[in-house]
Amino acid sequence: MLSKVYRKIIYIIELLFSFFRKLHLKLMYPNIEIDSKSFISKGCSISCSSNAKLKITESYLSKGVVIKSDNVALITINKTFIGINSIIVATKGITIKKDCLIAEMVVIRDQDHNLKNGVSITNSGLKDDFIVIHENVWLAAKCTILRGSEIESGVVVGANSVVKGKLEANTVYAGIPSQKIYTY
Repeated sequence: MLSKVYRKIIYIIELLFSFFRKLHLKLMYPNIEIDSKSFISKGCSISCSSNAKLKITESYLSKGVVIKSDNVALITINKTFIGINSIIVATKGITIKKDCLIAEMVVIRDQDHNLKNGVSITNSGLKDDFIVIHENVWLAAKCTILRGSEIESGVVVGANSVVKGKLEANTVYAGIPSQKIYTY
C-alpha cells in the first residue's frame, strides 16, 4: 500500500516538472508549440531557431531525447513515443504522424554533408531534404533515418537499420541499408 502511494506521489511530481519544462521551452523559444497532453522527461534537450518551428502533440519524450529544429525547419511530432537518447534534427523538415513508436537511440536527421573534392568536410555545407514518417510506424533501437526518407504506414524497421528512401506500407525492413524482409 505504501509503495502504491509513493508511486502516485512521484507520478504527480513528474507531471509537475514536465509542465515546468514545457513552460520553460515556450518562454525560451516562441516558435515551439507543445500541448498539455505531451510529457517531457528530465534530461531532454530541445531547441528551435528563430526561423524554425517545432510542434509536439500528445507525445511522450523519454529521458535524454534531443530535438533541434534549425534554419527554417518545421518538425511536427504527433501522438508518438520517443525512446531514451533518441535524436531528431532538422534544417528543412521532419513530420512524424500519430501512433508511432521510436525506440531508444534512434537518429532522425534530414541533412548530411555536401562533400566536394578539395573542400574540407567542415566547410562543405549541408544537403537537406524532408523526412515523413506516417502513422503506426515502429522504429526499433538504434535505427538511423536519413534525409529524403518516407516511411509509409504500418512499417517496422529492425534494430540498427539505416533507412534512405521510401519504405512501403505494412512491411518489415532491416539491415544496412534497410531491405524488405516481408510484407504483412
